[in-house]
Amino acid sequence: MYKLLSISIFALSFILTSCQSGGGSKASLVEGYRTEIYDRPGGDKVMPGQYIKFDLDILNDKGEIVQSLRSQPTKPIMYIPMEGEEAQRNPLIDLLSQSQNNDSLAIFITKDSMPEPAPMMENNEFLEYRMKVLDVMSKDAYEEMKNKEQAKAMALANKMKELEPAALEESAQILKDYQAGKYKSQTKSLDNGLKYVILEEGKGPASNTGQTIEVSYVGMLEDGTMFDNSYRAGRNFSFQIGTGQVIPGWDTGMALMPVGSKALLDIPPAIGYGERGSPPVIPANADLYFVVEVFSIK
Repeated sequence: MYKLLSISIFALSFILTSCQSGGGSKASLVEGYRTEIYDRPGGDKVMPGQYIKFDLDILNDKGEIVQSLRSQPTKPIMYIPMEGEEAQRNPLIDLLSQSQNNDSLAIFITKDSMPEPAPMMENNEFLEYRMKVLDVMSKDAYEEMKNKEQAKAMALANKMKELEPAALEESAQILKDYQAGKYKSQTKSLDNGLKYVILEEGKGPASNTGQTIEVSYVGMLEDGTMFDNSYRAGRNFSFQIGTGQVIPGWDTGMALMPVGSKALLDIPPAIGYGERGSPPVIPANADLYFVVEVFSIK
């Protein structure tokens, strides 16, 4: 469903380690780069040997968010090396090493500081990496947190694996019933071509643009072929509503569904993957069908 690939920490590090020094101001926290502190409420100063958990938005030179890690279920964490310790460094780590807990701050990476600019740099003179420090942890605290999260993720993955066969069977039957006209009286249409059927009416809150929505889904082609589902990933799927992180049909459809809702989305190519499709699983000009369920909005 992602319109753009999510940025991994590996990819993020690759982008930043490709940077060359240049263009910074005298007041910069990182030599050679422009930096900004947007909010400093007075948390503890980050020290070498600690682990920093943070949120990240990447903005273009017009101030628009082009990528965000805020909706990801697992927050990025970076290690601040000790003095003399051999460790890969990049401008982001250098900035975080100058931060305090709960800081909101940013570093600006210019196109001319990168020998081989990343694709997202193509139409931008610079990108702003805006971060919010969420937690500062010792090595012991980090290891304890990691072990707990791994155990929790394993338990959830096992549960999702158990639920997958029944979810796929139910979704396939819902699609067959829809194509046979069973839901004709319940089917609603929007001007952009989206058709949808509310299978279960949610009683929870509705979503607003920018909020993170957590859903389960099964995606199918017109012939019933299942091309993707959240169960095999071992966790529910989360994204920010109305920010272009997913195909337009999802942004439109999910905005109609309060927490607790279950629905079938009938998404035409124009608001799906269009003429190009998404090889090799989604052909060109494919109609897409999703059975989706909303668990939370925050």
